[in-house]
Amino acid sequence: RRVVEATLKRLALRKYFKLVLTGNDVKQVKPNPEIYLKMLEKLKLKSEECLAVEDSETGVQAAKQAGIKVVGLKNELYGQYGYEPNLSAADVKISELNDLLKIV
Repeated sequence: RRVVEATLKRLALRKYFKLVLTGNDVKQVKPNPEIYLKMLEKLKLKSEECLAVEDSETGVQAAKQAGIKVVGLKNELYGQYGYEPNLSAADVKISELNDLLKIV
């Protein structure tokens, strides 16, 4: 949680998030959908009102299991370590975060 909060603050992004949940806030981590289900409950939203952006196979699985549409974002850092996550289950795939604006 500390790392996530510090990163959002350093990038001046925290003000854009009503709620921040991390793996510290749930009992079961992704691919279990608990974090997404908890987010839906706390924000009083329906899954069809949301869009998840995920860069890992387990993240895509978790969001899909929660009934949320998923944008699969290719993370170039993974490639540097020889890992290419399978994002095929995502509803849409993008290569850059800026491409998200075209979708939304």
